[in-house]
Amino acid sequence: MTRSKSLPLLLLLGSLVSSALLLSGCHKGGKGGDINQQISWQTIHVAREYTDTLTPVMRLDTSLAVPAFTVSLDLLEPTAEGDARVIADSLRSYLIACHALEGPDYEAHMSMQSYLDSVVAQGLESYISDLTRAKTLMRDDAESPTALLSFFVEEMVKSDSLTYNQADLVSVKISQYDFSGGANGATSIRSANYDLRHNTPVTIHQLFADGSEDKVDELLLSALMKSFGVESPDALADKGVYFYEEARMGEYFYLTSEGVTFYFNPYDIAAHFVGPIELTLPYADIAGCLKDEYKQRLMTE
Repeated sequence: MTRSKSLPLLLLLGSLVSSALLLSGCHKGGKGGDINQQISWQTIHVAREYTDTLTPVMRLDTSLAVPAFTVSLDLLEPTAEGDARVIADSLRSYLIACHALEGPDYEAHMSMQSYLDSVVAQGLESYISDLTRAKTLMRDDAESPTALLSFFVEEMVKSDSLTYNQADLVSVKISQYDFSGGANGATSIRSANYDLRHNTPVTIHQLFADGSEDKVDELLLSALMKSFGVESPDALADKGVYFYEEARMGEYFYLTSEGVTFYFNPYDIAAHFVGPIELTLPYADIAGCLKDEYKQRLMTE
Protein backbone atom coordinates (compact mmCIF):
# COMPACT_ATOMS: atom_id res chain seq x y z
CA MET A 1 0.00 0.00 0.00
CA THR A 2 2.73 2.45 0.98
CA ARG A 3 4.72 1.64 -2.12
CA SER A 4 1.77 2.17 -4.49
CA LYS A 5 0.99 5.58 -2.95
CA SER A 6 4.61 6.71 -3.20
CA LEU A 7 5.01 5.79 -6.85
CA PRO A 8 2.96 8.72 -8.30
CA LEU A 9 4.88 11.13 -6.07
CA LEU A 10 8.20 9.72 -7.24
CA LEU A 11 7.10 10.00 -10.86
CA LEU A 12 6.06 13.63 -10.30
CA LEU A 13 9.37 14.47 -8.66
CA GLY A 14 11.20 12.75 -11.49
CA SER A 15 9.26 14.79 -14.04
CA LEU A 16 10.07 18.04 -12.25
CA VAL A 17 13.76 17.15 -12.04
CA SER A 18 13.81 16.26 -15.75
CA SER A 19 12.20 19.59 -16.64
CA ALA A 20 14.72 21.47 -14.51
CA LEU A 21 17.61 19.62 -16.14
CA LEU A 22 16.15 20.35 -19.58
CA LEU A 23 15.95 24.08 -18.94
CA SER A 24 19.34 24.29 -17.25
CA GLY A 25 20.94 22.32 -20.06
CA CYS A 26 19.63 24.73 -22.67
CA HIS A 27 21.54 27.80 -21.52
CA LYS A 28 24.74 28.95 -19.93
CA GLY A 29 23.79 32.58 -19.29
CA GLY A 30 25.11 35.67 -21.03
CA LYS A 31 23.54 37.96 -23.60
CA GLY A 32 23.77 35.71 -26.66
CA GLY A 33 21.00 33.34 -25.59
CA ASP A 34 21.75 29.67 -26.19
CA ILE A 35 18.05 28.77 -26.33
CA ASN A 36 17.38 31.56 -28.84
CA GLN A 37 19.84 29.88 -31.19
CA GLN A 38 18.01 26.54 -30.94
CA ILE A 39 14.64 27.96 -31.99
CA SER A 40 13.82 28.60 -35.65
CA TRP A 41 11.19 31.04 -36.88
CA GLN A 42 9.00 30.93 -39.95
CA THR A 43 6.13 33.12 -41.11
CA ILE A 44 2.79 31.38 -41.63
CA HIS A 45 0.69 33.16 -44.25
CA VAL A 46 -3.07 32.68 -44.49
CA ALA A 47 -5.28 34.85 -46.69
CA ARG A 48 -8.93 34.59 -47.70
CA GLU A 49 -11.26 36.89 -49.61
CA TYR A 50 -14.99 36.59 -50.21
CA THR A 51 -17.20 39.07 -52.04
CA ASP A 52 -20.96 38.69 -51.85
CA THR A 53 -23.31 38.60 -54.84
CA LEU A 54 -25.22 41.87 -54.51
CA THR A 55 -28.72 42.98 -55.43
CA PRO A 56 -29.08 45.20 -58.53
CA VAL A 57 -29.89 48.21 -56.31
CA MET A 58 -26.54 48.00 -54.54
CA ARG A 59 -24.65 47.39 -57.74
CA LEU A 60 -25.95 50.66 -59.19
CA ASP A 61 -25.08 52.70 -56.10
CA THR A 62 -21.30 52.96 -56.22
CA SER A 63 -21.22 54.94 -52.95
CA LEU A 64 -22.09 51.80 -51.00
CA ALA A 65 -19.43 49.42 -49.76
CA VAL A 66 -19.63 45.92 -51.17
CA PRO A 67 -20.26 43.24 -48.52
CA ALA A 68 -16.93 41.45 -48.30
CA PHE A 69 -14.81 39.35 -45.97
CA THR A 70 -11.03 39.79 -46.10
CA VAL A 71 -8.41 38.22 -43.87
CA SER A 72 -4.63 38.32 -44.21
CA LEU A 73 -2.43 36.79 -41.53
CA ASP A 74 1.37 36.72 -41.42
CA LEU A 75 2.15 35.18 -38.05
CA LEU A 76 5.44 33.90 -36.67
CA GLU A 77 5.78 30.26 -35.66
CA PRO A 78 8.67 29.07 -33.44
CA THR A 79 9.90 25.51 -33.88
CA ALA A 80 12.77 23.50 -32.43
CA GLU A 81 14.19 20.01 -32.21
CA GLY A 82 15.69 18.14 -29.29
CA ASP A 83 15.69 19.61 -25.79
CA ALA A 84 14.35 23.00 -26.87
CA ARG A 85 11.25 21.55 -28.51
CA VAL A 86 9.14 21.66 -25.33
CA ILE A 87 10.02 25.34 -24.90
CA ALA A 88 9.16 26.15 -28.52
CA ASP A 89 5.81 24.36 -28.12
CA SER A 90 4.97 26.40 -25.01
CA LEU A 91 6.06 29.61 -26.73
CA ARG A 92 3.89 28.83 -29.77
CA SER A 93 0.82 28.25 -27.58
CA TYR A 94 1.49 31.53 -25.79
CA LEU A 95 1.83 33.46 -29.06
CA ILE A 96 -1.47 32.09 -30.33
CA ALA A 97 -3.16 33.10 -27.07
CA CYS A 98 -1.76 36.63 -27.42
CA HIS A 99 -3.37 36.96 -30.85
CA ALA A 100 -6.80 36.39 -29.27
CA LEU A 101 -8.22 34.93 -32.47
CA GLU A 102 -11.88 33.95 -32.54
CA GLY A 103 -12.37 30.34 -33.53
CA PRO A 104 -11.60 26.81 -32.40
CA ASP A 105 -9.29 26.19 -29.47
CA TYR A 106 -5.66 25.58 -30.31
CA GLU A 107 -4.35 22.12 -29.48
CA ALA A 108 -0.66 21.42 -29.05
CA HIS A 109 -0.57 18.65 -31.67
CA MET A 110 -1.91 20.99 -34.40
CA SER A 111 0.40 22.74 -36.80
CA MET A 112 0.05 26.50 -36.77
CA GLN A 113 -0.83 26.41 -40.47
CA SER A 114 -3.75 24.03 -39.98
CA TYR A 115 -4.95 25.94 -36.93
CA LEU A 116 -4.98 29.31 -38.71
CA ASP A 117 -6.69 27.74 -41.73
CA SER A 118 -9.46 26.46 -39.45
CA VAL A 119 -9.81 29.86 -37.72
CA VAL A 120 -10.24 31.68 -41.03
CA ALA A 121 -12.61 29.02 -42.41
CA GLN A 122 -14.82 29.24 -39.32
CA GLY A 123 -14.80 33.05 -39.47
CA LEU A 124 -15.92 33.03 -43.10
CA GLU A 125 -18.64 30.49 -42.38
CA SER A 126 -19.98 32.68 -39.56
CA TYR A 127 -19.84 35.78 -41.77
CA ILE A 128 -21.81 34.15 -44.61
CA SER A 129 -24.37 32.86 -42.12
CA ASP A 130 -24.92 36.33 -40.61
CA LEU A 131 -25.11 37.98 -44.03
CA THR A 132 -27.62 35.41 -45.28
CA ARG A 133 -29.78 35.98 -42.20
CA ALA A 134 -29.66 39.75 -42.76
CA LYS A 135 -30.74 39.35 -46.39
CA THR A 136 -33.68 37.21 -45.30
CA LEU A 137 -34.82 39.82 -42.78
CA MET A 138 -34.58 42.59 -45.36
CA ARG A 139 -36.51 40.57 -47.91
CA ASP A 140 -39.31 40.02 -45.40
CA ASP A 141 -39.35 43.65 -44.27
CA ALA A 142 -40.02 46.06 -47.13
CA GLU A 143 -38.95 49.03 -45.00
CA SER A 144 -35.45 47.70 -44.36
CA PRO A 145 -33.00 49.58 -46.60
CA THR A 146 -30.83 47.33 -48.71
CA ALA A 147 -28.03 49.81 -48.10
CA LEU A 148 -27.60 48.38 -44.61
CA LEU A 149 -25.91 45.39 -46.22
CA SER A 150 -23.01 47.69 -47.04
CA PHE A 151 -22.06 47.50 -43.36
CA PHE A 152 -21.30 43.80 -43.78
CA VAL A 153 -17.67 44.53 -44.54
CA GLU A 154 -15.13 42.69 -42.43
CA GLU A 155 -11.40 43.04 -42.84
CA MET A 156 -8.61 41.86 -40.57
CA VAL A 157 -4.89 42.13 -41.26
CA LYS A 158 -2.36 40.81 -38.74
CA SER A 159 1.42 40.63 -38.93
CA ASP A 160 4.16 39.69 -36.48
CA SER A 161 7.66 41.10 -36.13
CA LEU A 162 10.39 39.69 -33.92
CA THR A 163 11.68 42.73 -32.02
CA TYR A 164 13.98 40.93 -29.57
CA ASN A 165 15.59 37.50 -29.77
CA GLN A 166 18.59 37.19 -27.46
CA ALA A 167 19.58 36.65 -23.82
CA ASP A 168 17.07 33.76 -23.77
CA LEU A 169 14.28 36.34 -24.18
CA VAL A 170 11.81 36.82 -27.02
CA SER A 171 9.52 39.73 -27.87
CA VAL A 172 7.03 39.74 -30.72
CA LYS A 173 5.17 42.85 -31.83
CA ILE A 174 1.72 42.10 -33.24
CA SER A 175 0.37 44.74 -35.64
CA GLN A 176 -3.32 44.58 -36.47
CA TYR A 177 -5.85 46.40 -38.63
CA ASP A 178 -9.59 45.77 -38.26
CA PHE A 179 -12.50 47.19 -40.24
CA SER A 180 -16.12 46.19 -39.79
CA GLY A 181 -17.99 48.92 -41.64
CA GLY A 182 -18.43 52.55 -40.69
CA ALA A 183 -16.15 55.51 -41.19
CA ASN A 184 -12.76 54.17 -40.10
CA GLY A 185 -10.86 51.01 -39.44
CA ALA A 186 -8.83 50.45 -36.29
CA THR A 187 -5.06 50.02 -36.18
CA SER A 188 -3.69 48.51 -32.98
CA ILE A 189 -0.70 46.78 -31.42
CA ARG A 190 -0.39 43.73 -29.19
CA SER A 191 2.75 42.04 -27.93
CA ALA A 192 4.12 38.78 -26.62
CA ASN A 193 7.11 38.69 -24.26
CA TYR A 194 8.60 35.35 -23.26
CA ASP A 195 11.45 34.12 -21.07
CA LEU A 196 12.89 30.99 -22.68
CA ARG A 197 15.13 30.32 -19.70
CA HIS A 198 12.18 30.02 -17.31
CA ASN A 199 9.72 28.88 -20.02
CA THR A 200 7.15 31.49 -18.98
CA PRO A 201 5.75 34.84 -20.20
CA VAL A 202 7.51 37.99 -19.00
CA THR A 203 5.23 40.39 -17.13
CA ILE A 204 5.92 44.00 -16.28
CA HIS A 205 6.31 43.13 -12.59
CA GLN A 206 8.88 40.46 -13.38
CA LEU A 207 10.87 42.92 -15.46
CA PHE A 208 10.73 46.03 -13.25
CA ALA A 209 11.56 46.33 -9.55
CA ASP A 210 8.89 47.18 -7.00
CA GLY A 211 8.51 50.90 -6.48
CA SER A 212 9.82 51.84 -9.94
CA GLU A 213 6.44 52.92 -11.32
CA ASP A 214 6.81 56.65 -10.60
CA LYS A 215 10.23 56.85 -12.26
CA VAL A 216 9.07 54.93 -15.34
CA ASP A 217 5.91 57.06 -15.60
CA GLU A 218 8.07 60.20 -15.46
CA LEU A 219 10.28 58.89 -18.26
CA LEU A 220 7.23 57.96 -20.34
CA LEU A 221 5.80 61.47 -20.05
CA SER A 222 9.14 62.97 -21.11
CA ALA A 223 9.34 60.57 -24.06
CA LEU A 224 5.75 61.41 -25.02
CA MET A 225 6.43 65.16 -25.07
CA LYS A 226 9.63 64.62 -27.07
CA SER A 227 7.78 62.41 -29.57
CA PHE A 228 5.23 65.16 -30.28
CA GLY A 229 7.71 68.03 -30.11
CA VAL A 230 6.15 69.88 -27.18
CA GLU A 231 7.68 71.30 -24.01
CA SER A 232 4.77 70.94 -21.59
CA PRO A 233 2.18 68.23 -20.91
CA ASP A 234 -0.73 70.61 -21.52
CA ALA A 235 0.52 71.23 -25.07
CA LEU A 236 -0.07 67.56 -25.88
CA ALA A 237 -3.81 68.22 -26.14
CA ASP A 238 -3.15 70.31 -29.27
CA LYS A 239 -1.70 67.14 -30.82
CA GLY A 240 -4.73 65.04 -29.96
CA VAL A 241 -3.14 63.47 -26.87
CA TYR A 242 -5.93 64.35 -24.45
CA PHE A 243 -5.22 61.79 -21.73
CA TYR A 244 -1.44 62.00 -21.36
CA GLU A 245 -1.72 61.27 -17.63
CA GLU A 246 -2.75 57.71 -18.58
CA ALA A 247 0.65 57.09 -20.22
CA ARG A 248 1.83 54.84 -17.42
CA MET A 249 3.86 51.69 -16.98
CA GLY A 250 1.75 48.63 -17.81
CA GLU A 251 1.64 45.29 -19.59
CA TYR A 252 1.54 46.93 -23.05
CA PHE A 253 5.26 46.67 -23.87
CA TYR A 254 7.83 44.80 -25.93
CA LEU A 255 11.62 44.56 -25.84
CA THR A 256 14.02 45.87 -28.47
CA SER A 257 17.81 46.05 -28.71
CA GLU A 258 17.62 49.74 -27.67
CA GLY A 259 15.22 49.54 -24.73
CA VAL A 260 11.71 48.72 -23.54
CA THR A 261 8.98 50.05 -25.84
CA PHE A 262 5.61 50.89 -24.32
CA TYR A 263 2.68 51.31 -26.70
CA PHE A 264 -0.73 52.94 -26.45
CA ASN A 265 -3.51 52.14 -28.89
CA PRO A 266 -6.08 54.64 -30.21
CA TYR A 267 -8.28 56.04 -27.42
CA ASP A 268 -5.88 54.83 -24.70
CA ILE A 269 -4.30 58.26 -24.34
CA ALA A 270 -5.10 60.01 -27.63
CA ALA A 271 -7.72 60.47 -30.32
CA HIS A 272 -8.26 57.88 -33.05
CA PHE A 273 -6.57 59.96 -35.76
CA VAL A 274 -3.27 59.94 -33.82
CA GLY A 275 -2.95 56.18 -34.24
CA PRO A 276 -0.88 53.88 -32.01
CA ILE A 277 1.83 55.62 -29.97
CA GLU A 278 5.12 53.83 -29.25
CA LEU A 279 7.62 55.15 -26.72
CA THR A 280 11.02 53.50 -26.23
CA LEU A 281 12.83 53.96 -22.92
CA PRO A 282 16.57 53.22 -23.40
CA TYR A 283 18.03 50.59 -21.09
CA ALA A 284 20.56 53.10 -19.77
CA ASP A 285 17.71 55.34 -18.58
CA ILE A 286 15.80 52.56 -16.82
CA ALA A 287 18.75 50.55 -15.48
CA GLY A 288 17.89 51.50 -11.90
CA CYS A 289 14.30 50.35 -12.41
CA LEU A 290 15.00 46.87 -13.78
CA LYS A 291 15.26 43.81 -11.57
CA ASP A 292 18.82 42.54 -11.27
CA GLU A 293 18.35 39.37 -13.34
CA TYR A 294 16.87 41.18 -16.33
CA LYS A 295 19.23 44.13 -16.01
CA GLN A 296 22.15 41.72 -16.38
CA ARG A 297 20.59 39.86 -19.29
CA LEU A 298 19.42 42.94 -21.20
CA MET A 299 22.45 45.16 -20.62
CA THR A 300 25.40 42.75 -20.63
CA GLU A 301 27.57 43.33 -23.68
